[in-house]
Amino acid sequence: AIAAQGRAVARYLLFALLAALGVSGLAVQLILERGVIARLAALDDRLREIGRTGNLGSRVRVSGSDEVANLGHGINTMLGALQKAEGSVRESEERYRAIVEGQTELICRWRPDGTLVFANQACRSFAPGPADGLAGASFHDLAGGEGPSGAGAPDMPSADRPVTTLLRRRTQDGAVRWVQWTNHGIFDPSGRLVEVQSVGRAVTQQREFDAALRTCEHEARTLLAGAAPSPAPSSATSCTAGKCGWRASPCATAFRARPSTTAPCM
Repeated sequence: AIAAQGRAVARYLLFALLAALGVSGLAVQLILERGVIARLAALDDRLREIGRTGNLGSRVRVSGSDEVANLGHGINTMLGALQKAEGSVRESEERYRAIVEGQTELICRWRPDGTLVFANQACRSFAPGPADGLAGASFHDLAGGEGPSGAGAPDMPSADRPVTTLLRRRTQDGAVRWVQWTNHGIFDPSGRLVEVQSVGRAVTQQREFDAALRTCEHEARTLLAGAAPSPAPSSATSCTAGKCGWRASPCATAFRARPSTTAPCM
């Protein structure tokens, strides 16, 4: 009888212990659910919302002073640092854009397939057609496809070497405009060319000046050789007794001399 009573007490104690453990487990789970898991889920939802909207000025709600609250404070500190960094980057981009827009050189960026992704005001003014016509246009439409020797396209730069290309484009009225383009490559970490930044400098007047200067030099050499000046390319100058008449001459255009004046060729 005593042994049976002892076994009954043992079973009662075992059941009581199991019940106590079950109640304790449920209590712990409830505490975790309300005090930790639910709050972590709220943080996760809030971070997803911030990531979706991209608003770094938003903050997560923080309550209490436990580890979850410390995590929330850390997240808010990180968001503040990101917001500050984003503002600095935006200011730098605005300053860079203001500097680029104020340049008289033609500055643009384009993909390897030629599609323009950026063009400054000088480029937009240089381009044929309306100023907003560069949206989705090609760099080749902007720069023209002819070099000194005929049709061609700008060479692609390498990682350690920019490329300088001389291209011409005819305007709607038939005039020829020469631009010297310097192309710098922008590469990704694997070395693949992703964009090209081009800076163009107008050299039409310089080429006209050089052509006029070559004409004068040709006539001067002819006079020094003691022969009548033979026609030089694009020359309308007449020389007599060592004097070059600037009337209707490229020399007059190049050196801005008055049509009625004469000057030595050398």
